[in-house]
Amino acid sequence: MFIVRNEKQPIKWPVTVSVPQDGGGIREYKFTAFFQMLTADQIKEFENEGDEAYIEKILVGWGTDLVDEESTPIPFSDEMRNKLAQMTNVKLGIVNAYWNLIRGVKAKN
Repeated sequence: MFIVRNEKQPIKWPVTVSVPQDGGGIREYKFTAFFQMLTADQIKEFENEGDEAYIEKILVGWGTDLVDEESTPIPFSDEMRNKLAQMTNVKLGIVNAYWNLIRGVKAKN
């Protein structure tokens, strides 16, 4: 049975970021994102504003597996979220993860 809930609780979901390596390889890294589900009307509202505005609405947090170069967890902030949204490979990972979430694509471990 499907139960329709009115909760606005963010959903924890993995994001995969592909990072180019010297020599033509790709290395994939993962971090846990907390996504806010948007309605179809909300998605239409932001579709013409670009990925950065879209990410501002959907990405509401992340786990301790998003770290800096010293492996220290990076606390969530609007400023850091906006910096991540400017990194093309991270932006693509976030948007792809959100669309997989709303399409019901099972996350891979």
